[in-house]
Amino acid sequence: MQAKNKLFLFFLVPLAFVMNVEASKWNFNGSLAQEVKYDTNFFLSEEELETWSYITEPKFDLTYATAVTSSTISAAASVNLHDNLSQFNNEDYDINWVHAYTGNRWSWGLDAAYGDAETRREALEDSGDFTGGAQIATTSLEPNVLFKLSEKNNLFALLSYVDNKYSAGEFTDNTTFSWSFGWGHTFSQKFAMSVALGDNRFEATSELFDIQTDYKTINLGLQYKLSPELDLSATVGFFDSKSQLSTSFEFEPIDPGGSGSLVELMLNYRSLRLSWDINASKNLSPSSQGEVLEADRVSFTTSYELSERSHIGCSAQWGRNTSKIDPEREYVDLEIFYAYDVAKSIELKASYKLREQERDANTMLLAESFDGSVGSFSLRYKF
Repeated sequence: MQAKNKLFLFFLVPLAFVMNVEASKWNFNGSLAQEVKYDTNFFLSEEELETWSYITEPKFDLTYATAVTSSTISAAASVNLHDNLSQFNNEDYDINWVHAYTGNRWSWGLDAAYGDAETRREALEDSGDFTGGAQIATTSLEPNVLFKLSEKNNLFALLSYVDNKYSAGEFTDNTTFSWSFGWGHTFSQKFAMSVALGDNRFEATSELFDIQTDYKTINLGLQYKLSPELDLSATVGFFDSKSQLSTSFEFEPIDPGGSGSLVELMLNYRSLRLSWDINASKNLSPSSQGEVLEADRVSFTTSYELSERSHIGCSAQWGRNTSKIDPEREYVDLEIFYAYDVAKSIELKASYKLREQERDANTMLLAESFDGSVGSFSLRYKF
């Protein structure tokens, strides 16, 4: 699921949209990758169907920059072929345009994107349904603006529109509209804070019903540079929500009211050879099942440079989705990888991933737990 409610941490500091360049500059780069992987549980379900997969991934970026503007068009595709499950062969593609302007006092930007991908790509964080066999077409548009009141104070605003359409399966078409407005203050080169108000509307449509969920948010954001290598960002907030169900017979509240806390904590470390990131959050996440989930996430990623030509890394993620419709679901995703530059523009990479998800029992279903592993080997050419 690509549409998510974000705790907009760029509120913390004035937007830095573009690099300083002396003159306009065009830049083009891209890559072509071929990956082979073996999945022991393709659907992460009780059937435990295994398959070899062959994935081809071209990517391209075209950037134009001047002293005050930057514009980037990115395009990516993925051709996915599955040996034992050829009926699930598919193609994914994404295109994104990011444009920004930075003036003395005004800065503004626009992020527009369109993607068409298999629902399995985001299934672990969304519904946990890897068997849907459907494509999701996502259109998003996010304009934003910042005005500098002074060297240390700024006002910012952001609008967001995300629309998801599903080709088949037990998924619900949905659209999310949101806006945010806030004030940011920079205390020093190390410390900044912000306060933001937001209003969001999630609309989901199916053949049987329509659901509308409205939720208002208020967030306090902090950013502190603990050292030259280590940055801390934190957002704490509060939400209040209300949902309504519409059928051919009636229009009534299905959730008389819900409220709770919002939290996001990020630690980022960067040195010459080692980098790592820790992220923990309690957030709201619109889902493909027609509701807004309460989502808890904890993740850790790290990468270490063994030499000029090789590096290793790992990642770990735990998540929990709390729903008013479906049983609570938890999942774990663990991965380790090794990458080696055969030449300046050619990279070999091997990785191994473990996945697991568990659902609680409810009045109709027993508790269930599924796991699987994925081993992969890829070759990427960069140009």
